[in-house]
Amino acid sequence: RIYIADIVLTPESPRDWGEAASQLMHNKLMGRFTSMVIIAEGAGKAEDFAKFVQEHTDVEIKPVVLSYIQRGGAPSAADRMLATRLGARAVELIHEGVRNRALGIHDNHIVDVDIKDATAHNENYDQSLYELHSKMNRIY
Repeated sequence: RIYIADIVLTPESPRDWGEAASQLMHNKLMGRFTSMVIIAEGAGKAEDFAKFVQEHTDVEIKPVVLSYIQRGGAPSAADRMLATRLGARAVELIHEGVRNRALGIHDNHIVDVDIKDATAHNENYDQSLYELHSKMNRIY
């Protein structure tokens, strides 16, 4: 079974919490027993959103924060190798006197960029994916 989130809240495409709560209430009135809301980092706290919805509707909401679950578990061999490679490069840069760098992987090569450049860009957000979600939600 395919399940698509009913509401997606992101910092890049802000949505009014009142509008989101109204959508959840509408879903309930239409006979839907469950709705899924995804809140990205930086778009608010799940607990705060749940409290808001419960104060403004009669929708029962149970927040589940996945961050610690997603980051948990034993590292795989690939995780350990990546950590070793990144750590080794960080030590090399420090030994060379290079500071304020962010490390990452590009085409399976360790790369480093100025920390200001790394934190100034938001190239990973793809508005078309947000719009695709809206279309898929109407279909399913």
